[in-house]
Amino acid sequence: EKPNISEESDLLEATLLDDLIGHIATLASVYHKPPSSFGGRRVPVQRVTLQKKAEATEAEPVDNAEVQAGVPVAIPVAIPVAAAPASSVRQENALGDLLSMDSPPPMTQPVQTGGGDLLSDLGGFGGGIGAPVQQGGGGMDVFGSLTMGSIAGPTGFVRPKQLWLTSQVAKGAQVQGTFSRRQGQLFMDMTLSNQAMQPMGDFAIQFNKNSFGLGPAAALQVPMPLPPGQSTEVSLPLNTLGAVMRMDPLNSVQVALKNNIDIFYFSCNVPYHVMWGEDGQMDRKVFLATWKDISTDNEFQSTLNVAFSSAEAEAKLKASNVFTIAKRTVDNNDVIYISLKYANGIWVLGEVKFIGTSIHVALKTRSPEVVPGTQEGIQDILCG
Repeated sequence: EKPNISEESDLLEATLLDDLIGHIATLASVYHKPPSSFGGRRVPVQRVTLQKKAEATEAEPVDNAEVQAGVPVAIPVAIPVAAAPASSVRQENALGDLLSMDSPPPMTQPVQTGGGDLLSDLGGFGGGIGAPVQQGGGGMDVFGSLTMGSIAGPTGFVRPKQLWLTSQVAKGAQVQGTFSRRQGQLFMDMTLSNQAMQPMGDFAIQFNKNSFGLGPAAALQVPMPLPPGQSTEVSLPLNTLGAVMRMDPLNSVQVALKNNIDIFYFSCNVPYHVMWGEDGQMDRKVFLATWKDISTDNEFQSTLNVAFSSAEAEAKLKASNVFTIAKRTVDNNDVIYISLKYANGIWVLGEVKFIGTSIHVALKTRSPEVVPGTQEGIQDILCG
């Protein structure tokens, strides 16, 4: 049976897509990220014209001052690099991708990884997927894991942990988890419990392709071994540099968790609001122009039956990267205009009216697919 062919280009902001087309064969087009997100100054690709009689033409030298160590840049080469066909990504079965990953997700800086295919070598499963991310100036404990004191508390709304993996399915291992955002870093917060009769160790984790390219930004660090009857708290930093494949629902993520006993699989839904970036505050003039430019067909209404002052709502929304662009009063009711930006570059604009004991929200975006999740996220923030 042939796999379904799906389309992911509608998950990208139109302006970002146009920008990526102009940077084919660079890291920007591979990871679906603006070139500016890789840091440093970009070095333009040198175009080389072959001379008649097969005379070699040398590319102009690159100024070493423009190349920073460890920063990906466009490499000036004479031979065009062919990008992998997008259809080959879209046609692969979701679970098949998770079982046949040949290498860990690519990172923004060189790292050491400890393995290849997820199932090819149980003893040498690669848990190292990137350099550990340190927050708040904290240190590493004797096991190399992030200590609890090194991670600042979440500043926005965090959903309660849910049961992702039961001990009956995972031979004694149990996983409860949620997602949070702290100091601009996305985390997968888990409680790992050992309900088996033997210690557990050698923990490692991998993500399947997903709608937002989510994946581990560091190795899963668990104090080892985890004794029977004991639990431990783990915070795994994530990034959005992984391969993209549209999921249903959009925020669904398939995960493989390995320990010294076996490999187990589970899926979970990432709350939309934790994928809203700190760069989501749009300039007022740009906001006004964009609001007028987006068709009314892409405007979506919802109502929340909750009593909040506009000031209280603004504070709650700002803590989760929903920014107030302007505020006014209409018929003695406060109205605020907001903007937010997803990690993959999708912008959402909104008008929030406070009328009595209800809040009326109107959202506009060029990517309507994210509207239900955005409405859900705003409801979580204001009503959670």
